[in-house]
Amino acid sequence: MKKKPTKNRRLTPKQALFVVKYFELQNAAAAYREAYHTTRMKPATVYVRACEELKKPHVQAAYEELVAQSRAECLLDKARLVEEWTTQAFTDVLNVFDNDGKLRPMEQLTREQRACIKRVKRHENGSVEVEFVDRQKALEALSKYLGLFDKADEPQRVVIDVWRTA
Repeated sequence: MKKKPTKNRRLTPKQALFVVKYFELQNAAAAYREAYHTTRMKPATVYVRACEELKKPHVQAAYEELVAQSRAECLLDKARLVEEWTTQAFTDVLNVFDNDGKLRPMEQLTREQRACIKRVKRHENGSVEVEFVDRQKALEALSKYLGLFDKADEPQRVVIDVWRTA
């Protein structure tokens, strides 16, 4: 009795490995060699079997799910990176000091203020040296990512929504 092809069918361990290796290598034959025992197979046989594996609906579904998951993680990482650059570029770091010019305790600082501090060094005489992240580098990275300047370094008009929801 032949198995009915379905997207809901579970992958075998070798098929799961094949899907992961195909995602990593982007080469079906190489992924097949990694997942299956192919030492006695001719290269043409490996290629054919790899193509047959990719045609299976449940293998295709698993691969598409892996691609979608990777894209979502990548978008999340990009969003987090832009958020950090924005924080570093636009947070008022003067608020990390009290009225006497002393560094406020870290637990009293906001996450954004702490993100702008690169290093805190306490000297033997009791003074504290605070080094902040380079705001100019954050601005350059953010403007480059957003495409605010063309090759001739002429400013381009771009509308950016900087309002944050609380």
